[in-house]
Amino acid sequence: MPSSVARCAVPFLLFALLGGAGLRGQVPEEPRVPIAGAIAEAERWIEEGGRALDAERIVARLAVDRPATITWLSGLLPEAAQEPGTLRARAIHSLTTMVALEFVAGQRATDMVYAGQYAPLQPLMPFVGERFFDLVLDTPPWFAFTRRVHLVGPLRDLQPRAPSAERLEAVIRLVENEREALDLRRQLSGALWQWGTREFAQRTLTELLAETTEGTPEQRVFALLELADFHTLLREHRAAANTHLAAQALAKRTEVPLLPVAWYAAACAHSLAGDHMRGLEAFEQLAEMLASPHLDPSHRIARKNLDSDPELALLRKDPRFAAAIARAFPTDRAEPAGPRER
Repeated sequence: MPSSVARCAVPFLLFALLGGAGLRGQVPEEPRVPIAGAIAEAERWIEEGGRALDAERIVARLAVDRPATITWLSGLLPEAAQEPGTLRARAIHSLTTMVALEFVAGQRATDMVYAGQYAPLQPLMPFVGERFFDLVLDTPPWFAFTRRVHLVGPLRDLQPRAPSAERLEAVIRLVENEREALDLRRQLSGALWQWGTREFAQRTLTELLAETTEGTPEQRVFALLELADFHTLLREHRAAANTHLAAQALAKRTEVPLLPVAWYAAACAHSLAGDHMRGLEAFEQLAEMLASPHLDPSHRIARKNLDSDPELALLRKDPRFAAAIARAFPTDRAEPAGPRER
């Protein structure tokens, strides 16, 4: 059931969220200001009741230091909770929602997905969790349906245990609704798995496993990679790693080429499963492909991702990781990121 506190933020967000784009990138570039100045400006904005025309600029300026902004907002939320009907409280709730959504957009822009990615929003709980549940389960007309899936990962990080029975039932109804987008239903089934309701994810696992035995070699390899991705979504890292091994074996046997992203995903799965040797082997395969001058640019992976992806942390401890990076990027220059395809 949507909370009344969350609903009061809607008028302030309408202008910013139509069309499904993130807040960043919509505001003309302005000189970066120290966070203290940005917070002071935001405080004045709150005192004035939150002028809609200024909100995007305020959020963009606060984004220069997200941790400091989150800490500041976390100190204001108890005040807003005590008097939720006041103009100031509504502005605090509105700004908190926009900052949280901007944080999500910023994390998505890194092109990395990992458990704990959205944990820095924890100081804004329970407000942000309730707000995100409202946007997913009782989506207002100004919030694009296609963006609901973007909030499932944050909810899993912020709500590690099962939510209320009402929330859980609403999630189940959405997952059962075949008219909803498949990616949203699968992401939510992963959340349900985490929260102890496993039948829906298990059903998907069964379907994907059946697909690995049907069709052409290319289709079977793709199905195995999709199954590995779903195991990763469920955070079943050993199962994901084993499925990647099966995909690699089938691809080698049938001469189906694997793209760099498949080796990247495999390296992450082995790393998370604690198998650094197999992880390094997959990473070295990735490095060899990235070193090729003939690789399609759309299949390249940015060096900054490989340098910072926390899922590869175990592999970075081995000198072979640095050697592989040196082979992949011999000019010591980060490559542009392209769309991830298998």
